[in-house]
Amino acid sequence: MIPALRERPEGGARVDTSSPASRALAHDALLRGAGGAALAVRSAAVFAFFGVESFLPLALSTVRGASAAEVASILTLSALAWTAGAFVQARACRGWSARDLTRAGTLGLVAGIACATLGLFEPTPIAVALAGWTLAGFGMGVVYSTATASAMDAAPAGAEGAAGSALGIADAVAAGLATALGGVFVAAAPLAAGETPLWLVAAFALAALVGSTGWLDPARYCLAIPTRASAVGSR
Repeated sequence: MIPALRERPEGGARVDTSSPASRALAHDALLRGAGGAALAVRSAAVFAFFGVESFLPLALSTVRGASAAEVASILTLSALAWTAGAFVQARACRGWSARDLTRAGTLGLVAGIACATLGLFEPTPIAVALAGWTLAGFGMGVVYSTATASAMDAAPAGAEGAAGSALGIADAVAAGLATALGGVFVAAAPLAAGETPLWLVAAFALAALVGSTGWLDPARYCLAIPTRASAVGSR
């Protein structure tokens, strides 16, 4: 990091976020236009991914009798695939637009959720769920990194810290909400060996539906939040 930071030009306009008014300016710029769209896409992806991963290992182990090695493989390969997706995104962003990368990552994420959901049904080999969740991890790596970079790019100079904190809060809320809703679905029909968990399938379908919003043009549907600094745009 040090060589790259030394190459950054000095000077330039900075935003002082020490006062409430300045913080309002920074957050208003993040929540509008490209920044707000990126925040929405990342939140939707987090909701979809963790809404499934929080329950998939337990479901496969309880319902399908998956071994500890198979469950561990699902979690490990998805994590490695997430890293691979971020690696590919970092290089593809030079030739692909953020919109195209977001759509590609969203497609992988949703398709992976669909394959993982099929793994809950008895005739389907558990390997399908393993491959699907690996694909979901790769898609997540692409869409998550793209949304993060877009949100940070939309933040005014000097307000990157505020943007990062907003992204972190959005992640926590999205993951917590997805897990809580999934818990409600599981509580409605506890998991049992050999029985297809239809309520959990519905929860996974909800996660996929939320995640699929990244395929849309999010900037068109992003709600502008009015503040006293509403005249300030994002760069």
